[in-house]
Amino acid sequence: MTPYKPDAQGGGGVAHEFELLRLAARHHDIEVITPDFPEDRVELDRGEQRVPIEGTAWRAHGPAHNKVTFAAQFLRARPSHEQWVLEDRVRALRRAVELHQRRRHVDLVHLTSTELASLVGACHATAVLLAFDVFSRHSGRERSLSVTRARRLRWAIEERRLARWERRWLPRFAGVAVVSDVDAAAIRELTPVVPDVIPNPVVDAFFAPPQVERSDRTVTLVANLGYRPNIDAVEWLGREIWPRVIDSVPDAELEVVGANPAPGVEGEIRRAGGRLSANVPDVRPYYWRAAVAVAPIRGGSGLRNKVLHAMACGAPIVATSTALEGIDAVSRRHLLVADDAAGFAAAIVETLHDREHAAQRTVAARELLDAHRSDAVGERFEAWWARSMTSPRVRPERG
Repeated sequence: MTPYKPDAQGGGGVAHEFELLRLAARHHDIEVITPDFPEDRVELDRGEQRVPIEGTAWRAHGPAHNKVTFAAQFLRARPSHEQWVLEDRVRALRRAVELHQRRRHVDLVHLTSTELASLVGACHATAVLLAFDVFSRHSGRERSLSVTRARRLRWAIEERRLARWERRWLPRFAGVAVVSDVDAAAIRELTPVVPDVIPNPVVDAFFAPPQVERSDRTVTLVANLGYRPNIDAVEWLGREIWPRVIDSVPDAELEVVGANPAPGVEGEIRRAGGRLSANVPDVRPYYWRAAVAVAPIRGGSGLRNKVLHAMACGAPIVATSTALEGIDAVSRRHLLVADDAAGFAAAIVETLHDREHAAQRTVAARELLDAHRSDAVGERFEAWWARSMTSPRVRPERG
């Protein structure tokens, strides 16, 4: 069960889950249940079997159009505002999985994303959870980035609420997995759960020889542009970092590539003098062309595909330390790291000017990716499922 349709051409968790599903379908009969999608079948790979998708319709809560409406929503939201926004979707998925288990035998129910954790109570079979993000950590980062007292208070409340949610539900799974050691440590601190770590898979296509000549002036950000930490990255890059870059390299070009741009994102890019390439069928040419691939990430949690994909495609990288969580990269050996606007801009300029050392870093960075190749990750994923099937089962709490 997943909040979204797995898609090889999608961004972030959508592509990540597609690849895990493709690998697992070699050895298992799998059916996918996802909200807001008509019943369909998704083709995993040429020559491999197809995995049926069962859709379940849902109606989202309407957005708050002013601060008063949002405050009223926020105060009555339970168990947290983030979960309340999704409650109709979760309710629809609960009905779907209960019906599915009545219709046919199921050995294992796999849930993707912590937002679905309460559905463990609807699982009669062994249930496991793959958490791409630890939401309480995500909220803590939002709190630290907030510039007003009201926003800091909002995210402090969400952080406490989501930590309570994670403490309640995660111990009820036969197996929990995360994508980085940092997220694993956060869950161990919150709960008695000892999660497995299953890193993001990088598909073989990203290791293919480049088909596009590398630019000497293009600075590229690739991201899911509907995800709040990535929206913050675009804003920070455009408002505080990019003007400093242009001061030093007037002919530098900014390119932002990503799926599902949120309202206002295109305007931010245009004001910075950059260009947006939205919902492209293949992100690799943009990594191949990039003189610098940037990851100015300050929020969220999990493991960033944008960094792994840039490494596989041989793009020189400038990133924050937050963007590198779970990746064993060393500054100046594999990439350049900076956590403030002036330092980040200086690292971009250095990479543009010193192409020889930038190219040397890309060779070292690519060598880090053996553990992320699809077959290696698929083996870890299968082993986690097998261990979970033999774990003592906690009786799920209903509700």
